[in-house]
Amino acid sequence: SAGGRAADRMGPLRVLAFGVLCVALAYVALALAGASLPALVVGVVLLDLGCQSALVSNQTRIFALDPAAQGRINTLFMVSIFLGGAAGAALSGVLMAHVGWSGVVAEGLIATALAGLAHARAFQSSAASARS
Repeated sequence: SAGGRAADRMGPLRVLAFGVLCVALAYVALALAGASLPALVVGVVLLDLGCQSALVSNQTRIFALDPAAQGRINTLFMVSIFLGGAAGAALSGVLMAHVGWSGVVAEGLIATALAGLAHARAFQSSAASARS
């Protein structure tokens, strides 16, 4: 995939940063989607691009942990992705019912900010390891 080739060429942490940025921009576009069909289209495309980039980059990172255990690692990873997605979808449903679209967008932005913070920590840790 293009994301896998980019992760191989530029490193998974850079591609992951790109993914987080795309998802953040997607939610900004989706915030405007109530009044604009083009904003909805842009938001969905950016969300897909960002999520796929992050998924492939994270798989690249975890597969490097133990190449002999890729099947088991991927199983745990995909179960985690599924559980996180299910929890996010459940929360989105509650937010949509009680707050509306702005609540769903806020949830996405908060989750993206948390992912960005986790990524920044990983990037700093990787940079510190490379210097020593």
